This record gives sequence, structure tokens and C-alpha cells, in this order.
Amino acid sequence: MNVNAIWLIAAISGLSVGFAQETATQLDPVVVEAKRIPSDPSRTGASLTVLTAEDLAPFGNRPLGETLRSIPGIHFAQSGPRGSLNTLVIRGSSQKYMLIRIDGVNISDPSTSQVEPLVQHVLTSDIERIEVLRGPQSSLYGGQAVAGVIEITTKQAAQEGFSAQLTAEGGSFDTLRGALSAQHAGEKGSIRVSVEHLESDGFSAADEDTGAIEEDGYENTTVSARGTYDVSSAVTLKALVRHSEFLNEFDGFTFGVGPTDALGEETEGHTTQVMGGVTATVQEGRQVHDLQLTYFDIERDTRGEFPALFTGDRIEADYVGSQEVAENLIVLFGVNGYEEAIDNGTGLQADSTIIGGFAQVELEPMDPLTLSATGRFDDHSDFGSEVTWRSTVALDVTESTRFRGSGGTGFRAPSLFELFDASFGNPDLKPETSIGWDVGIDQSWSEDRWAASVTYYDLTLEDKIEFLFPQGFTTIDGESQTSGVEASLQGQLCESVAVSATYTWSEQAEDAQGNPLLRVPEHDVALMMIYTQGDWSVSSTASYIAGVVDLDYAGGVPTSELPSYWVVDGFVSCQITPTVQAYVRLANLLDEDYHEIRGYGTADRSFFAGVQLDL
Repeated sequence: MNVNAIWLIAAISGLSVGFAQETATQLDPVVVEAKRIPSDPSRTGASLTVLTAEDLAPFGNRPLGETLRSIPGIHFAQSGPRGSLNTLVIRGSSQKYMLIRIDGVNISDPSTSQVEPLVQHVLTSDIERIEVLRGPQSSLYGGQAVAGVIEITTKQAAQEGFSAQLTAEGGSFDTLRGALSAQHAGEKGSIRVSVEHLESDGFSAADEDTGAIEEDGYENTTVSARGTYDVSSAVTLKALVRHSEFLNEFDGFTFGVGPTDALGEETEGHTTQVMGGVTATVQEGRQVHDLQLTYFDIERDTRGEFPALFTGDRIEADYVGSQEVAENLIVLFGVNGYEEAIDNGTGLQADSTIIGGFAQVELEPMDPLTLSATGRFDDHSDFGSEVTWRSTVALDVTESTRFRGSGGTGFRAPSLFELFDASFGNPDLKPETSIGWDVGIDQSWSEDRWAASVTYYDLTLEDKIEFLFPQGFTTIDGESQTSGVEASLQGQLCESVAVSATYTWSEQAEDAQGNPLLRVPEHDVALMMIYTQGDWSVSSTASYIAGVVDLDYAGGVPTSELPSYWVVDGFVSCQITPTVQAYVRLANLLDEDYHEIRGYGTADRSFFAGVQLDL
């Protein structure tokens, strides 16, 4: 298998789109992630959260990780200031078990040791929508989607004609941020171009309580362009280019001590994302075809005590089609393949290819009940074939009460680094496998002004790959289990005040060797309030984290629990004129001294102010 097979997928899939009849109008894209086609969220039994631009706006231009914290089942922690390495957890599983895509492009870094998305380099001013699908999704998306999928959609031209927007912001840590976007929409298509720059002197990545004083700064410039063109009423072409240049400083690490102040430690790099595709909707909306080709490239040049150059890239072809066979029966099918390559500058040059196909049947045997079953076959160039499945059920007991559940399997193939790195690689590794399920209930009342949701989940990983020093990456025989409860409540106290609360309880799980899972909070609470009155908007968030177990570098024991903490943030904005908005963002209002990751610093109370102009 090689990259030629990927282009074959594109060619075959393109024929499906090319032969489609151009006689239909396009479906309204309510939700994409749950079934990989525009669909109604009420017809899926999966655990799904959607944040729209309207949901994001009242809290300002927060880092992506801070935004994801508000979603049940997700925990985000960072090893220092903006741009530092992070830990992103979904249902107790780290980011190597999740798939994150921006406009359909997989942003997982092939050059990292375990192929995981680096969300610290994703700037957020052009984000329009975030969809989070929790639970096993390998049958729809392939191996990496063991614990969930995060789909990020960027903004498109929102109105006919030309428009532009300029944002300027400054604040604590000598932070400066500027963003400029311009867009045009016409009868047949649209295009949007944006550029955003962020720079900050930051603070010490190593905890200042240990005497560390050297600031660790960050710079990022991201340029993007996204456009669509309607070939006909049924066929739309789409394209995306997104490029980021970044530089982040970091501190050193001393075994037996932990993070320590260090000068000259920095990583300079870039990422490039390219997407081109076509969507056809025919037979009055009953048949949909979507084909896209994507490319992702990253380079990271680390300078300091341990200099290294890491590069990786991925080329992928992805086709998804659907057919409404009857009013109560929809068949979904797809095929995709990608080649992933790594070059770490020290002799490790390797690549792998995976090609897979899936089919899903969704049946509504009676009006309140929806069932689905999905099966997938993948063929990996190094590990052969793997079969995964998923099933879901959704039952609307009343117009305001819905029961739902899902279950499925997944697999994650070892990364190229895990297999072939000269120092720590292990070519005898085998794929990790998993099985997971969840059940939940959604309830609304007061004419849908209030809504609540509760979900219980369970995920079991088998043959988990862990890094053990000094031997390197090793398969741990046996099972590692995570389980817990996700709960959310949101509603309108009155016309001008909206509130929401989420709570995630994660059972203090252990791996197959009896060791506690690291950096997974037992209790994770997120509270939010939004007050709007005329041209003013005031919002506040409060996060409570407790029960996080982390490595204890110098405590005489392998691990210990971090102290619990509260963090409160705020955002105030005023629409001065129809085209001018001023705002203030406040972080860590209570000036809490806390640790997300042991030994690494967090920001003191900080303030940021800016202005946004619609041109």
C-alpha cells in the first residue's frame, strides 16, 4: 500500500460525485460530526456538544484549551504560559486517543512521539463552531478516534458583498494581539481571508515558587483563506489554506527535581493545512456525496540543551456518501486513506499508510426511536487489518425527554516514533484496542428555556502503550479502564441572564499495572454566567478542579495528588457604535496560586483590553 492507493480512493469517489444529478438544494448543516453528514442532533444517540459563534462570543478570544474546558468530559492543563505543551483529556484518555480536525483537516502531529494534536498553536479569532463527539468513534473516523472527535469549523463570508473586521488587543505579560479579516460573498460563492498575530513575554514555565524568574514568551502568526464556489444548485467546490508560524520558549527539566529555569530553550516551527473538495446534494436532498483531499505539514526546530529538528506530514483522501432509502432509513458509506511520514533529523525516516471503509445503517422503526449500526474495515501497512463497530440508540419518550446510548470499539496503531526511534522505539509493539459505551438522558422544560443532561460512560483500553524509562515504549498487557459521569445544566434566569453548569466525575482509574492515571481530575466543575443589557455584555466563568494525580519528581513517591483549586475569569464588552466594540478580559480574578501540572507555573491575575472594528 502507498500514496497511489489514496489517489485511487479520490478518483473512485470523485466518480460518485461526478455522476450525481444536479437537481437538488443543499441540506441545512445542523450537525456534522455525529454521522459525518449534515444531520439533526435529535436523531443520534451519541454524546454531542456544539458551541456556535454565539456561544463563544460572550467570553472573548480565549485560548482554545480554555474554551474546551467548558465542555463535559474534557480537561485541559498547560505546562506554563501561552504556547507551552499541554495535556488534553477526554473521558480520562489523553489526546493521542482523540481526533481533532479544522475544516476537515486532521491536525494531529505525526512528528510527536505518540501522534497527537498540539492545540496550543491554534489561534481562535476565526473559529465559527466547535463540535465535540465523545465516546468511541473509530468506526466512523478511523483508529485515532478512540475516545472522541473534535471538529473545528472556521468562519466563512457571512453576508453578501464585501466586509472586513479589525481587532487590536493588549494586556498583561506585554501581550499584543491583532487580527484582520476580509471577506466577500456573491451569488455563486464566497471567500474569506484572515491574518492573526499574537506575541507575549509570558511568565516562567517553571514554577516561580521554586525561584524561577526567567520569562518564557510566545509568538504566533496565522494566515488562512477559505472559499466556496457553487458550480450548480447541487454541486459546491470548497478549498482551504491555513499556515501558522510559531516560536515558544520553555524551561529545562532536571530528573529528581522537576522543571527548572533555563535560558535559550525554545522551539520554532510552522504548520500548514490544505484542503480541497466537492460536495454534491441530489435527489431533493436524499443523496449526499462529499469528497475532499487534505494535506498537513509540521516542522519543529528545538534549540537549547537538547537540540532537535522534527518534521512530519500527512496526505489524506476522504469520501463520505449517504442515501435516504426510505423516510425512516438512511444508509451512510465512506472510504478514506492516508499516508503519514516522519523525519526527526537524527536518522529516523519512516512512513505508514492506512486505508479503510465503513458503512452505517440508520433506522427509525417508529417515530420516537432511532437506531444505528456502523461497521468499518481498516488495513494498515505495518499491522494488517482491523475491524471496528459502533451502535447507537435514541428514544424520545416525550417532546422534552430523550434517552440515548452508544457503544463501540476502537484501535490505535503505534506511531512511527514509538516503533522506530533509535533510543526508545520498539518495533514489536502492537495496536491498542478498546471498547466503550455510554448511556444518558436529556431533559428540557419551561418551553425549552432550561435543559439538563446526564451521561454515564465507560472505556476500556487493552494492550496500552506506555513509556517506561529507560527501556522506552512498551506494551502493557492487560486492561486500563476509565469511567465516570458527565452532567450539564443550562437555562435563562430571566431575559437578560443566562447560566450554565457542567460537572464531570471521573472514577480514579488505574492502568493495567495498578498505577493511577495521571492528570485526570476526579472532579471537574465549570460554571458560566452571561448578563446582557442593551449594548453591554458581562460574562464570568468559574472552574473547580480536584483529585488530580501527577508525577512527584522529588517527593520520594512516584505520584501524589495536586491541591484542588478554583479559577474565576471575566469578560466585559460594550457595543459603542454599530461597528465598534470595546472589551476587557480578566483572567484569574481571585489571583489563585495553583498548579495544573506539577512544577509548572500558572498565570497570576491578568487583564487584557481590546477593540473590534467592523469595516
